[in-house]
Amino acid sequence: MSSGIIIFAYNFVILRLAGDIGVSSYSIVANLALIITAMFLGIALGIQPLISYHEGAQNKTMIDKVFRLGMQAAFLAGLFFLGLGLLFPRFLAGLFIQDEAVMTYAIPGVRLFFIAFPMMGMNIVWTMKYQSQNRIGTSLFVSLFRGLLFLLISLFALSALFKMTGVWLSMPFTELACLGLLMFLHQHEKKKAA
Repeated sequence: MSSGIIIFAYNFVILRLAGDIGVSSYSIVANLALIITAMFLGIALGIQPLISYHEGAQNKTMIDKVFRLGMQAAFLAGLFFLGLGLLFPRFLAGLFIQDEAVMTYAIPGVRLFFIAFPMMGMNIVWTMKYQSQNRIGTSLFVSLFRGLLFLLISLFALSALFKMTGVWLSMPFTELACLGLLMFLHQHEKKKAA
């Protein structure tokens, strides 16, 4: 449900700022992001049964090891995709369209939006860790914060301040905020355990 709301919100904001051409550029960036997000989900789903198993066995050392490997893989994959976006935005956008008017929005869109990917990968893996440990409330809270609540706030606030640049930066800003939230939760848990 949140995906539908987010797509509607992006289309609504972009249509007002850049018209149909802007919406076309967003569809390119969103489709690229969908493919990359699926790869992050693959990493997260790969660690999920291992963490669940070791959670049941109360083997904290292995949980930490698997989680660390998942985070490293997600971060490195995110850096790789960020590099692609910074170096080859025209090529990536050109996989979908060749229209120069759309490219004027899509190229900066790819560059700015892709800043989110190193953080996004880690956020997805970290949220899956909570889910794997049967901490459904925390996992759901983080997912809703990241995928709906804070993204809407950043989209409307940043687009009002920085127009289309703000639209593209709303995702990196959201992922950064989510990573901050996860770090805060982790520190809070460490203090409770001590």
